[in-house]
Amino acid sequence: MLRKRNIIGEFTGDLTADALYNNNDNDINNIASKSKFVRALHKVDLFQKAPSHVSKRTYLGAFLSGLTILFVAYLVISEFIMFLTVHREDRLSVDLQKNGKILIYFNVSFPHVRCNDLSVDSVDASGEQQINIYHRMHKNPISEHGVVVPVEDPAPIQIGSVADITKIPGSPFYCGSCHVDDVYVESQAGRQCCNTCEEVLSMFERLKKTPPPRNKIDQCVHEMMSSYPGCNMYGAMEVNKVAGNFHFAPGRSFSQEYQTTVHHVHEFNPILINRFNASHTVHELSFGEKIPYVQYPMDGLEQSIAEKSGLYKYFIKVVPTSYKRGTFGSTIESYQFSFTKHVINFDPTKEMMIPGVFFVYDLSPIKISYHDTGDSLLHFLVSMCAVVGGAFVVSGYIDRCLHKLAKAVTKKTD
Repeated sequence: MLRKRNIIGEFTGDLTADALYNNNDNDINNIASKSKFVRALHKVDLFQKAPSHVSKRTYLGAFLSGLTILFVAYLVISEFIMFLTVHREDRLSVDLQKNGKILIYFNVSFPHVRCNDLSVDSVDASGEQQINIYHRMHKNPISEHGVVVPVEDPAPIQIGSVADITKIPGSPFYCGSCHVDDVYVESQAGRQCCNTCEEVLSMFERLKKTPPPRNKIDQCVHEMMSSYPGCNMYGAMEVNKVAGNFHFAPGRSFSQEYQTTVHHVHEFNPILINRFNASHTVHELSFGEKIPYVQYPMDGLEQSIAEKSGLYKYFIKVVPTSYKRGTFGSTIESYQFSFTKHVINFDPTKEMMIPGVFFVYDLSPIKISYHDTGDSLLHFLVSMCAVVGGAFVVSGYIDRCLHKLAKAVTKKTD
């Protein structure tokens, strides 16, 4: 009788990767006989291999493999698109910010009001009034065909703060610049003045110099503002974070204090109603910086009145809004709004009525917070493993079931 000896010595031989991977019978016996550790390691192999002589390829398996690959590709592309998609989370809270300022951005066109007759005023519930706002404001005349003519606005002048009356266009003492340094020479009659666009151009022609573009000459710009029938006004104004209104209305405006109340008054002669047609187009209106993917309801709003003029009132409900993109992105503090409209045809018999466009706004105590997020890279990789692994496991089950069904049908046929 032959007795098989077990060798329990230390394993000192060199194990090649080919021996561990192929697991041939001779290699397995050699490894198992040399070390208990290697035998234990052999038992935890999760990827069992079948000998090549027991595996079999079928046409049904090839067809199922093709379908599986197409299905996996579709799932992978879908997961990648979802990984790139931004998800928006929103929540409501009480606005705890007690004070601050709001920047109102606007772009409004009046096709039948000259730029010289157009100004914007602001009044709020705190009693603060801004009359004929010029800071951050720009005007461009509109031609008879509705085309906006871009000009370079002359330096804004606030009459109350100007000491030199000769620099105010339209003043009887106005002395305009000729835009040429050579001509500012003293003479018996004082320095030479160019009060019209034609005078400025004649001066350049007389000196045989090339004049600047008309939209850069103050006198030419002033005449364009007076000659074109319409005006486009755009810019931004800063107001207190309280209820109020800003408006475009004709006539000179001023503040009048009565007892403890300050009134905002417009001087308007009804005879001049033809000079202020309230038809207008709101190209853009936003409170604060615009937030991506948020609809601003007044953008592109066009209003036309059949009568000579009228009073438009927009009642706007402003909602504080914060927006943050991504985990480490900065937060934008801004506002959304909704509005309702009220239109009254101008009636000269009503003493307190003037034509114009009024934007009356009020703030909501509720704040909306938006946070745009996306799936992390780790989540995407886990989804990919689940999709690919799960698809091949399920297709393997289907292949085995179809293979058994085919064998059963073949036996029954035989």
